[in-house]
Amino acid sequence: MRPDEHRCLIYRLYGAGHDDITLARAIAQSCNVYFFSAASKIGFLPLREWCDRFGLGRECGIDLPFEKNGNVPGSSGRTAEGRRYEREALGLAIGQSSLTVTPLQMARAMAAIANGGWLVTPHVVSADGTARTATDIDDRPQDLSRRRISGLTQGTLERVREGLRAVVQEPYGTGYRTVRLEQVAIAGKTGTAETGPGKPDHAWFAGYVPADEPRYAFVVVLEHGGSGSRAAGPVTRELIRKMLDNGLVSGAGAGKGVRNE
Repeated sequence: MRPDEHRCLIYRLYGAGHDDITLARAIAQSCNVYFFSAASKIGFLPLREWCDRFGLGRECGIDLPFEKNGNVPGSSGRTAEGRRYEREALGLAIGQSSLTVTPLQMARAMAAIANGGWLVTPHVVSADGTARTATDIDDRPQDLSRRRISGLTQGTLERVREGLRAVVQEPYGTGYRTVRLEQVAIAGKTGTAETGPGKPDHAWFAGYVPADEPRYAFVVVLEHGGSGSRAAGPVTRELIRKMLDNGLVSGAGAGKGVRNE
């Protein structure tokens, strides 16, 4: 184990911490230590349960072939107890450990945060309606089901949304310099996913727009792209700029329904 393994990235880079910090600000500044501390108090099993509630580690049910499950540690049926899993809780709390997710799962999770806690079944659509699979023979009825995520309170949603908005809209947020646009408020989270010794990190940005009246959830992933803020951030900004140019979103917000794109 590295001596700085469970230190904040800001501390590793600059030798200074965040001092006392709230949940919203910890999200905005990507303060790993805040979430390490929370994971130590909560323990592994509740964290794994929340992954399950948000649909991580299983198919979303989209009407396309070859969807992947991803992996949530401890979900293989083995007893999730002992020192190994309790230590793994710290990595799971910041999206590391042996956790793997798909961009679609993260888009659905962001949509759930934006729409008040509803986990929806995503679908691919075109101007002609529901899209088909590659073989164009999928005649299953479209699944329009959704379910409310149990235990997710309005107060928790408000604090998380506050943090996701601050990521982009506040000068201390990790996406302020690379994602923010004057025309519309954006909410989301930068992510830099470690991939293995000697391999560049994956760069992520997941979020929704407009931040105050969400309409679209989105995810940008650059495999081995490096930093989430420096690499995925500018791509996200251009995506939102194109959506503005095409009239999909406006600065005043465009309705309260959330689509997965």
